[in-house]
Amino acid sequence: MKYKIISGKDLIINQTKNKTGGSDFVLKKHAKLGEIFSFLPTGIINKTETGIGATTLELISKRNSLIIEPLIVTVEQKKAKYKGDVFAFLTEDADVVHNLQVYLNNPQIKHKKILLVIDNLEKVISILGDDVKKYFILFDEIDFMQSSSNYRSKIESAVDLALLVTKKIALISATLISFSHPKIKKLPVTSYSYLNTDYPIIYVHKSLRFDNCNAIKLKDYMLNQCMAYLIEKLNNSEDKLLIVINSVKKIDEIATMLVNMGIVALEDITLLISNKSDNYKFKSKYSNKEIHNFKLPTRVNFITSAYYNGYDLEDEYELVIASSPSNKAMMVSANEIKQIYGRCRNKNGVKKCSLFYHDLLMEDLNENQQLELQQNETSLLELANELVNMQNCMDKYFNKSSFRSGTSLIKQVQEHFSTKVLDYEYYLARKKIIFSGKSFKDIGNPKYLKKVNEIAFFKVDALVYQIEVKKEMYITMHRDDFFSEENEFSRYNHMSNILAEKGFYPISVNTMKYAKIESKKITQDAEIQSAVAYIKQHMDTLHDIDIKKLTKTELTVYKLYTKAKDYFTTKSIFKELEKIKSKRQLSILEIYITHSLDKIENVLLRCIKTYFKNGECISSEELILRVGKIYEELNSPSKNKNILLKEAIGLISLCYTPNSKNIRNGNQTNKVYELKKPAMFNLKKLKK
Repeated sequence: MKYKIISGKDLIINQTKNKTGGSDFVLKKHAKLGEIFSFLPTGIINKTETGIGATTLELISKRNSLIIEPLIVTVEQKKAKYKGDVFAFLTEDADVVHNLQVYLNNPQIKHKKILLVIDNLEKVISILGDDVKKYFILFDEIDFMQSSSNYRSKIESAVDLALLVTKKIALISATLISFSHPKIKKLPVTSYSYLNTDYPIIYVHKSLRFDNCNAIKLKDYMLNQCMAYLIEKLNNSEDKLLIVINSVKKIDEIATMLVNMGIVALEDITLLISNKSDNYKFKSKYSNKEIHNFKLPTRVNFITSAYYNGYDLEDEYELVIASSPSNKAMMVSANEIKQIYGRCRNKNGVKKCSLFYHDLLMEDLNENQQLELQQNETSLLELANELVNMQNCMDKYFNKSSFRSGTSLIKQVQEHFSTKVLDYEYYLARKKIIFSGKSFKDIGNPKYLKKVNEIAFFKVDALVYQIEVKKEMYITMHRDDFFSEENEFSRYNHMSNILAEKGFYPISVNTMKYAKIESKKITQDAEIQSAVAYIKQHMDTLHDIDIKKLTKTELTVYKLYTKAKDYFTTKSIFKELEKIKSKRQLSILEIYITHSLDKIENVLLRCIKTYFKNGECISSEELILRVGKIYEELNSPSKNKNILLKEAIGLISLCYTPNSKNIRNGNQTNKVYELKKPAMFNLKKLKK
């Protein structure tokens, strides 16, 4: 559908056709797209400015729309801000499918507008069926989903799906990055920019190098300088702070130090981070609040990349950004700075914006990292194509009947490949879904789905983008290399120039203040006892615990307790748990309880004491051999015959403590295990 200009012609300063088949518009300052156009165009949309009203235009346009947002909070905000008949498809609502059907069947709502996150696109299409062809599909903040490792594979599959069901698709952002996907590259590009723009000041604090300084030390030094700045601001101002650090661990260290110094209370700190299970404890440690009514919830607010894009703020605050190129996750690009700054919809709402960063010298990088800087889209696509061919070969052999019915060791190889290799940053192959059904109602039916290996184009885009950001903003050469024609990176980084290109007025500041952040190193003992205390505190309401929000250690203790509580007294279980000092001891207790409940306890312990003697020194090979014989004697399934050393040690630990030591024999040093009798677990059985 062609979009047409409505009453706002006088707000267009210039319109030029570009070589992609799209148009480049220059608009009067502060004009909104909804004041000028009746529809968004199909293709790639570069809105260049945040807050230009692109999503709002789609919400008011007279057509059916699926609008895909990067975050649940963004869906909720768009729904709250737009007062029309909009449906937010969020699966947190148990009745969401029924409610959507009611919405779709409401004849009073002529143009259906469905807001959703990427995970739910397939579900919504299956509900709409072939009616999805009547919808325009908009991917909002595409660069965030494209470059974020949390979203990348999902968004690429979703774009595949959207291109399958309709040609009416748009990918939009104020900070686009390049696309290598062949179908997307063919889409027309439309851009909107203002004739005159405001140039907000950004104070750029570059951490200077010192003697014997490497990139890791410089990162810590930069964060310590940022910490000193926060202390000064909190002691001398009542302004809210929005602090960008893409490391939950570092955020927790800084927040804990601010609390311990008495500068701010726990309940006055909010962590706006992803809802991954590992983050739950961090969020609940502080205020555990979210953005509400477009306001920051507390005085001190930390955000990670999960909140860089999409949400809106109508608030006043100071913005502080910390960026380290020595850690890819912590490296913030000029695009991201622009997006973060643009989240505030209040004019002059950001009272001050400060960027803390450090540079990288080429000698800070190892050989592989320097090699990465040489990569470009062409070289990465060539690598991706080879990896697709390799994946095809792997699939061919993994699908052979001999592999499917093979030993547990072969299956372990396959599992290791699928869980480790496929997640590797430079593994640029992916599984693309091919749909063969006749109706889109069957889009989720495995019967009509086939997976084929394809290049992970969005992963290629993200890598190219990360490399360019590091080269353009952070890499610094020594002056001796500045005029070298042989080295394409022989220049000083031009952070200020890049920020100026993005619409900022940068002012350089050499930060000198310093406040050392106290690193929190949690011992295994403390981690386990914290988990034991948490489960003990909630043991009467275990059925209410959301296990997805438990840490790994808490989950282990939770499973152990729920397994044992019907057979042993609660008091004795926690008495033994509170003695545990390491994860190895916890694993041994878990094995002991498991075998006690399997009713083979006496046979197993007798076998262990038959094959192993107190005080004996035994090699790894002999240990594995004897444990294999124990499994044979117990008629254990064949999968256990390929016992690993770790499993063998865990098993004999039911009766002995295996202490490893090295014994020298001539020129060779051999590792052996000395068996010592441990104190037995004192679990008391429940009286029947």
